[in-house]
Amino acid sequence: MLAERPDLRLFVALWPDGDLGARIAQAARAAIGDGRAVPAERLHLTLAFIGRLPADRLDACSQALGTVRGGSFDLCLDRFGFWRRNGILWLGMREPGAHCAQQLAALVTGALQQASLPYDRRPFGAHLTVARKCRQPGSMSQPAAIGWRVSHWQLIESTLDPAGSVYRVRAEWPLS
Repeated sequence: MLAERPDLRLFVALWPDGDLGARIAQAARAAIGDGRAVPAERLHLTLAFIGRLPADRLDACSQALGTVRGGSFDLCLDRFGFWRRNGILWLGMREPGAHCAQQLAALVTGALQQASLPYDRRPFGAHLTVARKCRQPGSMSQPAAIGWRVSHWQLIESTLDPAGSVYRVRAEWPLS
């Protein structure tokens, strides 16, 4: 009997480069309070959460996502928010960047839907999770704006590990 191929846990994201991730993490320090900071190298903005996908469908997923076309855009990360129910502290942005991210997320989910691939259908909200397990955030004063020129997006595999999630880039696409 052949062993079943394992499922992959996938999501589509915008990923800040190392310097930008470090600046975001630094800006978030005062706001984290009693939460657990997301390490700078794991900070990302999720465009679509695919979840579990059989490994043999990875090529179909990459091909579908490869049809998405979009232009590069600027984000201005300039406000903290807190979701008390799930203990998430996040860093978000005002318009027009949030609208551009939302448009790209809609193109991504449209491609997934067209290819009959799964994805989380909850409404998109442009944000980066900067801390988890917060009961009480620290200073929620608005940070100095952090500019982010978004020029590419990625398909990421997430593996759960006792030390936290381990991310692996499975595919990457440029924005023109």
